[in-house]
Amino acid sequence: MPYALVNGINMYYEIEGEGFPLLALPGMGSSLEIWSPEYRNALKAKYRLLLMDYRGIGRSDAPNIDYSVPMLAQDIAELMTAVGIARANIMGLSLGGMIAQELALTWPEKVDKLVLCATHCGTKHYIPFPDRKTKEKKEVEDVYADSIVAGMYPREFIENNPTKIADIVTRETFFHIPPEIFEHHYQAARSFDSYERLEQLKCPTLILTGDQDLMVNPKNSKLLAQLIPQSKLEIIPGGGHGFLEQYPDVVLGLVMNFLG
Repeated sequence: MPYALVNGINMYYEIEGEGFPLLALPGMGSSLEIWSPEYRNALKAKYRLLLMDYRGIGRSDAPNIDYSVPMLAQDIAELMTAVGIARANIMGLSLGGMIAQELALTWPEKVDKLVLCATHCGTKHYIPFPDRKTKEKKEVEDVYADSIVAGMYPREFIENNPTKIADIVTRETFFHIPPEIFEHHYQAARSFDSYERLEQLKCPTLILTGDQDLMVNPKNSKLLAQLIPQSKLEIIPGGGHGFLEQYPDVVLGLVMNFLG
């Protein structure tokens, strides 16, 4: 099994395909298993696709210490070096989008283009939903099965796609995540802040959001587009937080056209 010693941990990764490297960074609590065969097959046909389990997730080491987005970004930067990738395109979803921002800001020489999906620039400047009450956090499997599916996708998509929803839940809960590790990832996201630094980004950036996202207010993507100099914003009509699963053809078309 492919592991690399990075930043003091053994990180699990997989590499598929040929071409210019592309790193796909998943959202909070997700292993690399979250990427569907549809995405993996399409992306590896054109790029050298590098996927990984974050620290604490799946097959990677899970030290029970405080995590931060800079720490997670350093893991990725060192993984790139370990596998011989000097420069790559980076696509990040939600927490992965925060890690992608940090990677591009701290190691700009490693990043060619960015794709930021359903993410934001940190809680200090986060644009919340009006009158939204914060639900009590629970263990990741319970959160996902009980509430995050409802938060990830519009009700109509859930009701009309039971087989696909079941497959998503299977991939999302492929590995058990101890509550304390999920909390480390949650706090890493809570402490992230790139707002004051985004004007420093020099790489072309594609920002994607769904107009029906109930987890990250789409206004945060609009804010990213205002702050990042070479950015382009695409809003997916009808897309929830999980718009990649809802509209794979649309997303793959936008991403591959942008990356070239």
